[in-house]
Amino acid sequence: MKIKKSAIILIFILFIALALRLVHINDKAYGTDEEHSIISASEIIKGSLIDYKDYGNPPLFFLLIAPFIMLKSILMLKLFTILIGILSIILIYFLTYKLFDKKIGLVSAFLLAVSPMHVLFSQHIRVYILLMMVFIASLVYLYELIKSKDNKKLIILMTLYVIAIYLHYFSAIFIMAQMITLLVLNRDKTLLKRYFVGLIIVGILSLPIFYIFTKQYNYMIGQGELKTIEKVKLIN
Repeated sequence: MKIKKSAIILIFILFIALALRLVHINDKAYGTDEEHSIISASEIIKGSLIDYKDYGNPPLFFLLIAPFIMLKSILMLKLFTILIGILSIILIYFLTYKLFDKKIGLVSAFLLAVSPMHVLFSQHIRVYILLMMVFIASLVYLYELIKSKDNKKLIILMTLYVIAIYLHYFSAIFIMAQMITLLVLNRDKTLLKRYFVGLIIVGILSLPIFYIFTKQYNYMIGQGELKTIEKVKLIN
């Protein structure tokens, strides 16, 4: 089976991206935010998920990295975030390929692959690179939904919305932007109704996050943030 030229170029770009992210991976010092992630995951391992209030973010990312913390493998954890970064490059290729053409897709993938900020956050033990990947995936499926009006695409899109909300509170802003985009680009009232029904379901599924947010807010305006800073100082 003949491999297409664009596929070969994309694989080459991904190899460049991987190399840039693996160079000196163990030489990078932890930032305070990364230590915060490790502390948060460690607290969840100890069984504090039900009483989750001390971290200032939704718990999904900390749940995902908790197994790596249990294995005491920071290298594997960094490789996990690097893999997510590589996946986001593949997704940006498909998004721009669908919106424009293969050449634009490859250029976009290359620019993201060599972006210093993307390299940095691919090695960073924080939620942001995963959140970026989820956002790009949601844009791909928003495009597919507008084009095909397929219920499967809608279900996947709404699932991505729920995941995004469980990763970061500011995801609500991104979802709102996508809603406005759909209102502007789509004139199919039936699709709009299904989309808004989906948003209602997303809201219901996100109610636990609203509960966690209120607990975190009430805690953080007290001494919660000060306690977190003290914990980080102890690590240093």
